[in-house]
Amino acid sequence: MKTGILIVSYTRADTSEELRLFINEIKKNNSEKEVGYAYIKEGHTSGESSIAKAAEKLKAKGVSRLSVYPLLLTDGSVYRELTKKLEGLKGTFKDIRTGKPVLLNGNADKLALCVHESIKREPDEQVLIVGHGQKDGGNEAYMWFAERLNGFDGGFAYKLALLKGEHGINEALPYLKADGRRVIIYPLFLNKGHHVTKDLFDESEGIAGILKAEGLPVKYAASCMLGDERVRGALGDSRMVI
Repeated sequence: MKTGILIVSYTRADTSEELRLFINEIKKNNSEKEVGYAYIKEGHTSGESSIAKAAEKLKAKGVSRLSVYPLLLTDGSVYRELTKKLEGLKGTFKDIRTGKPVLLNGNADKLALCVHESIKREPDEQVLIVGHGQKDGGNEAYMWFAERLNGFDGGFAYKLALLKGEHGINEALPYLKADGRRVIIYPLFLNKGHHVTKDLFDESEGIAGILKAEGLPVKYAASCMLGDERVRGALGDSRMVI
């Protein structure tokens, strides 16, 4: 029974050099399996589902058992949308198994340690990890991740801010100001898109600008999670795939 791995991200816009390197990491760690890629948000020019098309290609290569790797951080609305789309593949494969999101799967502890080690915080620095967040729940994973990072650090150097839902920058700001140290911004985003470049790093309108306006010096730890080689290696660990 031949096994295939289907890596699924949110949108086609997520395709990047960092994603290509990540897919190669998965292929290297799973050389005996067929590996495909798809996205959840379908294109505007084609009515066909990217997931269905990618599944057809894997089936044509003899895959009968499919492992789905959701390249998503949490189990919110996008993850639920993925599980609904996968229902359409019933009958295509003998077995379909869907992994948990990145911040909730069995290798999340290792991922947190890799993030902590890659940041290399100095004693005069604190860290603000920023995620997308959701208004409809699913933000507990971000909170757990921040707690795990502070566990490695042995203090409260890591603070959390989300762009949507509770735990926004206005809630984190009093803690950052009370701490007073320079702020390292670490994006909990898999790819470097609009949210990272504008909402986080823009020094006129983004979070970086808000912090500077409050007199807090700012530096940046990484462009995105897949752009961080150590973190990309952890995400490519075969244990992350089902």
